[in-house]
Amino acid sequence: MSRALAVEVRFVGDALFVRLADGRQFRAPLEFFPRLHTATPEQRNDWRLIGNGLGIRWDSIDEDLSVEDFVANGSPVRDKIKEKRFKKALEKVIRKHGRALKRLAERG
Repeated sequence: MSRALAVEVRFVGDALFVRLADGRQFRAPLEFFPRLHTATPEQRNDWRLIGNGLGIRWDSIDEDLSVEDFVANGSPVRDKIKEKRFKKALEKVIRKHGRALKRLAERG
């Protein structure tokens, strides 16, 4: 399994978002990170990647974040386009095969 490597950090409202090199995104509330929560927007945006993306560093508030730990504890951000496509495809299958699916479900 490859290691989680950050490529982008951003803040939206009261949440921290981290995008990984593989395209996945994770978010966590700022209240999970007291120093970031009380930091100014300028301090929050003054970050740098450390260890080629293994961590994130905020020098002005002396805060370090392990990307691996963040991924383990953060929430994945779903790709809305993929989610809509999936739901549309699922609805199509249900319309086409709904009765057969219902019979299978009833069989247990």
